[in-house]
Amino acid sequence: LARWAEQEDIAVGTVTAGRERAELHDVVGMFVNTLVLRARVRPELSFRELLRQARTTVLDAFAHQEVPFEQVVDALQPERDTSRTPLFQVMV
Repeated sequence: LARWAEQEDIAVGTVTAGRERAELHDVVGMFVNTLVLRARVRPELSFRELLRQARTTVLDAFAHQEVPFEQVVDALQPERDTSRTPLFQVMV
């Protein structure tokens, strides 16, 4: 993705089920939240080091998954464009 975008700094979106609280485990409904995973992909990194960084990023993001995506966007105040999401253009 970094090569295709010709950028070393990339951001990818992903979703979390939002069911980390025990009282929500038996509740019917969707509690999806969007997380942003940011990475700096430097050419000199080995694949193993890139994976290590990606793992750390994902674990850090999931540790803060209770923060609503809209709150993150409001805090960062990126330039808005209705044709795309404000913090990433790729989602997995």
